[in-house]
Amino acid sequence: MIPKKVKTSLVSICLAASLLVPAKAIAKPEIEHFNNAPKITQTIINNDTKTRLAILGINLTVSCLKGGIGAATRKESFLKGCVKALPGGAVTSLGENLVSYNYIPGVGALAKLTNDLGESGTDNIMNGRKFFAQFQTDFGPLNFTFKGSYLPKIKVNLTSLVGIGRAIYDRGDFDPKNTLYNLTLTFVTDKKINASTIGNVISYSTKSPKDLRKTILSHEQAHTLSWRGFRFLGNLGGIIPGTKKIGEYVEFGPDIVRNSFFLPGLIDKEWSYHSPLELKAYALQRH
Repeated sequence: MIPKKVKTSLVSICLAASLLVPAKAIAKPEIEHFNNAPKITQTIINNDTKTRLAILGINLTVSCLKGGIGAATRKESFLKGCVKALPGGAVTSLGENLVSYNYIPGVGALAKLTNDLGESGTDNIMNGRKFFAQFQTDFGPLNFTFKGSYLPKIKVNLTSLVGIGRAIYDRGDFDPKNTLYNLTLTFVTDKKINASTIGNVISYSTKSPKDLRKTILSHEQAHTLSWRGFRFLGNLGGIIPGTKKIGEYVEFGPDIVRNSFFLPGLIDKEWSYHSPLELKAYALQRH
């Protein structure tokens, strides 16, 4: 077990770092590329500090609600549950901020694991466990749950299998370097689209501008972190008739919210819809 003082220090450092981690200025090719982007996107890109603080606020709010509602369902104090879960939101934000630096070898992997720590801690509080009681992470279609053992319980998620199938269909080649850098399955294809993410599987194109490739990959990894944020719904499969047994081997939660990009978002003056998760990825993509 981790000593209490070490746990407190770790959470405090993560809370401070989530506010202090900066992003580098946008390179000239990137500015030119986004000059034709929707005004909402340009506003997000040009207001880096404000958007990152907004994301921190959103994560703290979500973690508070998860912890508070979880406590309320157990007839405990909503406020105490909220406060206990707040560090998870801070750690989650730190992981998301690190995505901006995923072009540096290993930083993308650190971002993913830090984000996993924050999400796991919040989910633990929501379910009445201690913050560090259980750690969940994934790689491709495999979800790993560590709880009191070095050997994890493994489940499969269907969305990532679809992502792998789509990458193969698009004649995608496995990209070992970026997969290792980010601990996230990555494929490269010659399709015209810059990139796409299905679940936690990224595909990007050799036809995308070379100067923008780092930005594109940090944008797509931000999508994988958002998708992982719905891991707390993993047990929903058990309440669907006939799926309880399957739920012992398959993680349904993230698959159920595959269409989370269609959550209520923003409508601009041209009546174009902007997904909240897409806008969030734009806020996190710069390095």
